[in-house]
Amino acid sequence: MLGSPADEPGRSRDEDQHEVTLTQPFEMQATAVTQLQWSLVMGENPSTFQTGGQVIKINGRDIPMNPNRPVEQVSWDDVQIYIQKLNQMDPHYNYRLPTEAEWEYAARAGTDTAYSFGNNANDLGAHGWYSENSGEQTHDVASLKPNPNGLYDMHGNAAEWVQDWSGPAGPAHAVDPTGPAQGFHREFRGGSWSDDPQYLRSAQRNGSRPGKRYSFIGFRLVRTPK
Repeated sequence: MLGSPADEPGRSRDEDQHEVTLTQPFEMQATAVTQLQWSLVMGENPSTFQTGGQVIKINGRDIPMNPNRPVEQVSWDDVQIYIQKLNQMDPHYNYRLPTEAEWEYAARAGTDTAYSFGNNANDLGAHGWYSENSGEQTHDVASLKPNPNGLYDMHGNAAEWVQDWSGPAGPAHAVDPTGPAQGFHREFRGGSWSDDPQYLRSAQRNGSRPGKRYSFIGFRLVRTPK
């Protein structure tokens, strides 16, 4: 079931609950793409939160970074370039952003509660970096508890771009939905270090123009064998 029940605290726009069927297998990255992973492919690190880390030489260039923090200040469009380069480098897998339905399926990990660990936002500090515990910055990935699928930071740290254009909640009984055919904004999910608890819920939806970059949005990938 995608979306949230009408009585879920903090519920926001376009979260009407509806059934979705996913038929195609995929593997999801256990963490967000890190500053080091981005730099190894792109040869630079755009992240806001790179100070206080280390300098790593990549292709003859000294690149400052906090290597295990999520990369941010990357637009949806930037991510498409990263994916293209990564797919050229890896002979075994095709990489892409998850669809919104795939992201929420993975984030929920079989749960129907506001968060993958339950409904109590007071428990959030053990699972996600958000406005009350982040110190207004990102943190190393996988430094808090994973969800039942073994995925880290699906709540908080850096929000995550997904593939879909923004739009109303999809139709009931959709099979492998990919969102609207066009739009002005691309969706991002999961909430971030700057957000209050309601914005880290599994069903929370947000969007922005695909060319925009923010210190609170990164991404993680899914892959399928070539």
